Amino acid sequence: MKATWNNISLKIKRITLAVTVYMLSTSMTYMSSDRPHVLNSEVEIESIEKVDLGKFTFAGEVIPFNSPIVMNRYKRAMKRINTFSKSNQNMIRVSQRWYPLIDPILKKHGIPYDFKYIPAAESKFVHGTSSKGAVGYWQMMPATARGFGLEVNEEVDERYHPIKSTEVACKLLKHTYKIFGDWTSVALAYNVGSTALYRLKKMQRIDNIHFLKSNRETENYFFNVMASKELIENHRKYGYKTPENTKTSEVKVVEIKESIKNLNEFALTHNITMGILKNFNPWLRSNTLTIKENSINKSYHLVIPVTQVNEVNSLSKTITSDTLAKNNSVIDTTATP
Repeated sequence: MKATWNNISLKIKRITLAVTVYMLSTSMTYMSSDRPHVLNSEVEIESIEKVDLGKFTFAGEVIPFNSPIVMNRYKRAMKRINTFSKSNQNMIRVSQRWYPLIDPILKKHGIPYDFKYIPAAESKFVHGTSSKGAVGYWQMMPATARGFGLEVNEEVDERYHPIKSTEVACKLLKHTYKIFGDWTSVALAYNVGSTALYRLKKMQRIDNIHFLKSNRETENYFFNVMASKELIENHRKYGYKTPENTKTSEVKVVEIKESIKNLNEFALTHNITMGILKNFNPWLRSNTLTIKENSINKSYHLVIPVTQVNEVNSLSKTITSDTLAKNNSVIDTTATP
């Protein structure tokens, strides 16, 4: 009987040892360096909490990171950007082209600097269409765009116009600020809508948007904006690279007062291709450009690259809505956004 119990005890120890070895080998495989770069260790996750998060603000407004709810949403957003993706690479690349145009417009309207990351979170600077029909970098609905004076038709869709769409976005943002009185609410309202946000606040009797209970998309939106900012400003930290010898394009702006029947031929007369023309003017939606009698616009301004020059790290000049008619420089990322 004693021998039998000894045999059973020995078998149990062997099984335990085998299970332990298996679990250790599985754990080592999971933590292999071949996996994508993500926050996959407790040390990395805890390091987020050890940072002095009191310095983190959005548009000058302090984010309540002392709340576990807010901290968890922030950590989830940071985990998402830690996985390398081509869409993030494209977002970083294209943002370098359009931020020199967007920044001075925000400044002119008194909109805080952080709102430049709204279009990054909304569209990743891709010309896609949302499930609700919103398009452009700022993801605007047709009725909203037309209501603010943008032209939307089969030839021209100024929701894709980096300058004009930003001008409209600034008007919307300033109007929303008058309703809520804080920029954090303005950021969330841009995604969910002013009416919906007002109702949420009133129903839950909560003024701080970070503590509102809503659907996952709405709850995560604000931190998606923050994550986009972090990724664009510190992309090398997350494994994304941009050319060190970034080229800029000297451009001229051509005012069009008569209809163009063939944009491809127009481009060739300026020694560029149709692809380059639409790359610098993404609001062109067809191969023609017609000046209509009842059109909002009686003329159009086309940005035409004329020379390529090497300028590292910064731009010598900036295109703004006020100086667009003069020769300037914009970053040339060559591929179509």
